[in-house]
Amino acid sequence: MSAPTDSSEDVGFVLVHGAGFDVWIWEELVSRMQAPTLSARFPAREADQSARDDLRLADYSEAVTEQVEEWDTSRVILVAHSIGGAVCMEVASRLVNRLTGFVGLSAGIPEPGQSFLSCFPFHQRVVQQAILRFAGTRPPERIIRGSLCAELTDEQADRVVTEFVPESRYLYTDPVDGIIPDVERQYIQTGTDESITPDQQAKMAVTLETDDVVTLNTGHLPMLSRPDELASVLEEFRTRIE
Repeated sequence: MSAPTDSSEDVGFVLVHGAGFDVWIWEELVSRMQAPTLSARFPAREADQSARDDLRLADYSEAVTEQVEEWDTSRVILVAHSIGGAVCMEVASRLVNRLTGFVGLSAGIPEPGQSFLSCFPFHQRVVQQAILRFAGTRPPERIIRGSLCAELTDEQADRVVTEFVPESRYLYTDPVDGIIPDVERQYIQTGTDESITPDQQAKMAVTLETDDVVTLNTGHLPMLSRPDELASVLEEFRTRIE
């Protein structure tokens, strides 16, 4: 967990990154935010891969929940990026008394009882399951650069590749049991995304049950490529629901 910004009785953002990343991914965004922020961390980031291999989705959601519970901001908005959508659905169901909003950022939002992989077309799921079984969860460098790093500077792309952290395969395949409480919801669509396509994201917004969809003309990592625009969208959402 990165050091949270100053918190108070105001509504604060809990930023939950996607697979392969760590809290550094939010640094440019956090520096532009007016609200309190907590960059939550997935478990065992600095451990050997063997320590992550057997983690279940429940371990990821519990780790994020514990960090939120230790934070003294009383009302929170979950911002779920990519596979963080599945994690945050579980976290949301544990924060009923504190949760005031849920934002999916190019996020996979599975139907209750389904896994993150269920968010993708059948043929893509089959291929991904085979890859997870035989090759693990770290894509080849060319895939990372091609699907995740579009629009990034060379320096940013190099850091994404260098610091990529392979996850447990169960993060992708465990069913999501959590249900998001009745709070304000927004989906931020990344219009040039090659990791989760805009068409797939449109379906995720429907699953999230929100008509509040904002499109940014970015790839999969707007917190790096367009932090000012992303901060503006999030702050406007917070102002509207406070």
